[in-house]
Amino acid sequence: MKKQVITPLKKTETKNLFLVPVIVLSTAILFVLFFLGGPNHYSKLSFIQFWNIGHIIFFILSNYLIIKFLEKKGNMIVIMAVVIYTVVSGVLIELLQSKIGRSVDLNDLYRNSLGAGLAIAIFLPSLKNNNKILRRILLILLACFILLDQLSFYQALRYEIQAREDLPMLADFEKKPDIKQWSGDFLSQSQTHKTKGQYSMKVKLLSGKKYSGFTFEHFPSNWTAYQHLDFSLYNPDSAPLKLSVKITDYEHNINEVQNHNNRFNLKLKLEHGWNHISIPLIQIVQSPENRKMDISNISEITFFMYQLQKEAILYIDNLRLQ
Repeated sequence: MKKQVITPLKKTETKNLFLVPVIVLSTAILFVLFFLGGPNHYSKLSFIQFWNIGHIIFFILSNYLIIKFLEKKGNMIVIMAVVIYTVVSGVLIELLQSKIGRSVDLNDLYRNSLGAGLAIAIFLPSLKNNNKILRRILLILLACFILLDQLSFYQALRYEIQAREDLPMLADFEKKPDIKQWSGDFLSQSQTHKTKGQYSMKVKLLSGKKYSGFTFEHFPSNWTAYQHLDFSLYNPDSAPLKLSVKITDYEHNINEVQNHNNRFNLKLKLEHGWNHISIPLIQIVQSPENRKMDISNISEITFFMYQLQKEAILYIDNLRLQ
C-alpha cells in the first residue's frame, strides 16, 4: 500500500485562503452602501467628500478578485478584464443610483479608475515581482491623483472647523470661502456696502422666474445655545423690495413633500438702505404647524422673491447668532 504524502499549504496559499473571503465580503458590503445609507445633500460637506473614497476602495478590492482569478491568463487579458469591468460596472452603478434619487457624478467614474489602477499596480504579479520600479512610479502617481481628488475633503473639513470657531458669526463675508456655502444666480464679495469690516455679499436676483433667491447651507447647525438670528440687508433701490425668508431643519428637508407649514417663513419689506433684522429663535422653534423645529439641526436659510418683475440687487452682511 502506497503512503499518501500530504503537502502542507504554503504561507501565501494559507493567507489567500482567508484573505479572499474577507475581500469578497467587504466588496459586497461596499456595493450595498452605494445604494443604502451614506450622506445626502444636507449632510456635512466633509462626510459627503469622505464617503467618495468608497468608490476607490470598492474597485481596488473587486479588481483584486478579477486579477486573482485571471492571473495565469497573461497581463493583457487581466488588464483588459479590469478595464472593461471597471467601466461597465461603474456606469451601471451610476445609472442605478439615479433611479433611487441619487445624482449621477462623473467624478465617481474617475475614482473608479483610480481604484482599478491601484489594484493593477499592487496586485498584478508581473509588476509585483518583475517590474518593481514601474510599480513604484505607478503607485506614486496614483497616490498623487488620490490626494488631489481628496482636496475637496480637506477644504470642507477646514471650513467646518473654522465655521465652529467663528460662532456666533455664521457669515460676515470677510473671507471668500464664506460665499462658497451660498448658492444663487450671481453672488460676489463686495466692498460697496457693508455694516462692518471690509466686505458684504452682493446678490443679483433675476426676473422672469417664479422664484429668485439665494440659499445658505452647510453652516454650524446647532443653534440651541442662542436666542436670536440677526442679519443685515441693504436695498440700493429707492423703492421698497419684498423679500421672503425660509428656514428649515433636517427633518423638513428630507421629507418628500416640502410643506410650507412645516418650516419657518417670514416676509420682509426692505426699505432703501440698510435693514437690520433680528429673529427670535423661539419663533423659529414654534413655526411648524404640527411639530417643533429642531434648532439643534438647522440645515438651510433661503432668501427669495416671488415673480420678480425686474432685476434686483441686494447686499447681505453680518449673519450671526445672538
